[in-house]
Amino acid sequence: MDYIEPDDPVELNECSERFVVKDVRKNKQSLGNYGGLAINTEESTEEWLKNALSVHFRESLNVDVAGETSPSNQDWSINLKKSYVTTLAAKFSANVVLTVENKDKNFRKLFRGNSVTTNWAGKEHEMLESLNLALQNGLEKLEPEIRDICTL
Repeated sequence: MDYIEPDDPVELNECSERFVVKDVRKNKQSLGNYGGLAINTEESTEEWLKNALSVHFRESLNVDVAGETSPSNQDWSINLKKSYVTTLAAKFSANVVLTVENKDKNFRKLFRGNSVTTNWAGKEHEMLESLNLALQNGLEKLEPEIRDICTL
């Protein structure tokens, strides 16, 4: 899954904080349902989220994938709690739920991104585009928090 580049990527000064992404969903391959059929991916949703953060914040964040590194209590976790697409008549409804957490600072905040797009031909790329737009919407809501974290 490739993240689409936003129209207006975020400019940040270099951020000294470390972020670790993790998919905490029970079924890490599920992308939702289309016409009653389960849609799954073999690709890493953690890599998708890491790539999205890198693109959205113009590579100004230090982002790792949880399984590839040993997170510490000082690290900021960005967790993928939900990521799914459903169909509503001739529309795709995509939702992404993220949390930002830091155990050392006893901090936890939830961000929800969503997107409703027209289902023109029922193709997988339309569904994935809707999911990417939902992630982009979630990252836009997350942006002020990331700015605050990076200025600590």
